[in-house]
Amino acid sequence: MTARATIAEPAEKWTGSLGASRDRLLAAARGGGVGLAVLAQATAGRIVAAWTLDPAPIDPATHLEQTHTSGRRHLARLLDQPANAEVRSPMTNQLFRRLTQPADPSKRKRIDYT
Repeated sequence: MTARATIAEPAEKWTGSLGASRDRLLAAARGGGVGLAVLAQATAGRIVAAWTLDPAPIDPATHLEQTHTSGRRHLARLLDQPANAEVRSPMTNQLFRRLTQPADPSKRKRIDYT
């Protein structure tokens, strides 16, 4: 039996928006005039958006078990890489600050995206 997920709407509703975002990001990258830092932030934001579309079980124990299983698959693939390989995360300090800014605009702090 599949555990009920917390997402109330089908992921298909959001895949169109994510696809349009991808197209705009690729057009900006191909067109030039956009700094690498801006492209990196946009890409990281898209990755986080895609993560949120992955339904999570309501039961915390089941959620932890599924996340652990998924994480182990990714970590196992790292064994095929050279020991000195660099693994980058989309969760930069800037993105974390952006995602955790207060809702009140007057309380938000400036973020240096360079």
